Amino acid sequence: MWPSAPANVIAALTAQPGLENPPWLQPGYDAYSAGWHAVERGDEAAAIQANEDPHRRYRHGVTLLMQAAARDFRALVQDLIGRGAGVNAHDDRGESALLKAVGNFKASLAVVQILVEHSADQLDESADRALRSGAPEIAEYLLSRGGRATDPNLLLKAARNGWTNVVSLVLAGGADPNFRQAQGGTPLMWAAKAEIIDLLAAGGGRRFRGAGGKWRYSAHAGMRERRKVEGGSAVTTQRKPECAGLSSELRLRTRIARNRGSRSI
Repeated sequence: MWPSAPANVIAALTAQPGLENPPWLQPGYDAYSAGWHAVERGDEAAAIQANEDPHRRYRHGVTLLMQAAARDFRALVQDLIGRGAGVNAHDDRGESALLKAVGNFKASLAVVQILVEHSADQLDESADRALRSGAPEIAEYLLSRGGRATDPNLLLKAARNGWTNVVSLVLAGGADPNFRQAQGGTPLMWAAKAEIIDLLAAGGGRRFRGAGGKWRYSAHAGMRERRKVEGGSAVTTQRKPECAGLSSELRLRTRIARNRGSRSI
């Protein structure tokens, strides 16, 4: 191929019937609009004033609504929807404005609510993405509006992070409380709160025996309670002080030995 093809060849390959001078061959041609550039530089007011075509597609099939949702421009999102922008239009990757809004590192619940209230689709995918990105409020809202967490690992993540309402909604959506990771972990083993233990137990969560034949309990680092499940109900027992009666040095050495799997001190 040519490093840069001759203009007449490009024109022959790209010209449309009846279009002798394609605009993309004209000097200074810009594939993006003034509204798009305003969004890119963070000027929401200028993007609204540009009054761009809400149906226009840019590179990779992205619309201005998708870009505005990804940038958390609430007023622009409302303006575009009010002028007929397709809430459920998908780009070349199959993503809608809602999915892009949730994927934003500073995702806004307000933008998500606007899109969902206008019948946005991809609720399941958006709920999964919100959980993966650590946005429990958005995930909780999407799950409460009919979304379902399709990735079983996300129940474990919600339990580990102490997202009680999210755990309840994920379980209500049919998630398996006894799902086991490749490493053997389950939501019950990693539950961060006693109420999450109750929810998992009520949903059918059970203990599993570890490699040494011992029952596995919740092992969250921030908890001071040992949790076990007996007969389908959660029981919380106070953990005994570790290495009681030993000096601080011996306690430290005991913990190190335990972590190494050794019995010697």
